Amino acid sequence: MKLTGRMAKWLLATSVAASFTLPASASVVTDNFVFLNNSSVVANGSFSYDSSKSGTLTYANLHSFTVNLVAQAQSYDLAFARSNKNYNYFGYNTNLNAFVPALAPGTQGVYAAIMSATNRRLTNGFFFDPLRSQSNLGVANSNDGVFAGYAPYAVNTATSYSISPVPLPCAGILMGSAIGLWGAVGFRKRKPVA
Repeated sequence: MKLTGRMAKWLLATSVAASFTLPASASVVTDNFVFLNNSSVVANGSFSYDSSKSGTLTYANLHSFTVNLVAQAQSYDLAFARSNKNYNYFGYNTNLNAFVPALAPGTQGVYAAIMSATNRRLTNGFFFDPLRSQSNLGVANSNDGVFAGYAPYAVNTATSYSISPVPLPCAGILMGSAIGLWGAVGFRKRKPVA
C-alpha cells in the first residue's frame, strides 16, 4: 500500500510525539551530594544509578561517581573507588535518601564508614565516618563526625551532608513541544471550496 503525503506526515508526527511523551522503562537517576562543616563545604560530588535499583547501593550498582575533597584539592572517580579494595564502602539507601553506615574492614582494622575508598597504606583516597547523628555501630575507632581525605593523612570535620537530585527536563514542556510539532507537521493549507 502506497502512503499518501498526508498519511506519511501523520505517521511521522505520531512517532515523534510518542518518543517525547512515552516514559522510558528504565532511566538513570543522578544525585548531587555535599558534606559541610557547619556552613563550609568540605567535599562534594555526584553519583548515578539505574532507577530500577532500590535499597542500599554499592559502588557496583553505580553508573558514575565522583567526589571532590575541597581542602585537599583532590578528586576521585568510580574507577578509583572500584579498584581500591581497602576500606571500600559506598552505602546510599534509595528509600531513605541518605547515606547509611556499615563496617568497612581493611588492613589496619575495622572502621565504621558511610563512604570510603583508600589504598592499602591509607595514603590516598577518601573516608567518611558516620556523622554524630548516625550510629557508630559500636566501633571504638569510628571517630563519629570526622571526614578523612588522605592526601596523605589530612582530616576534616564534617557536621552534616545533603543529597539532592539533578533536575530533569520538565515532562510538561516535552509534551507541549511534541503536540506543537505534531500540529506543525500535520498542518495543511486547505484550498477554498468553489
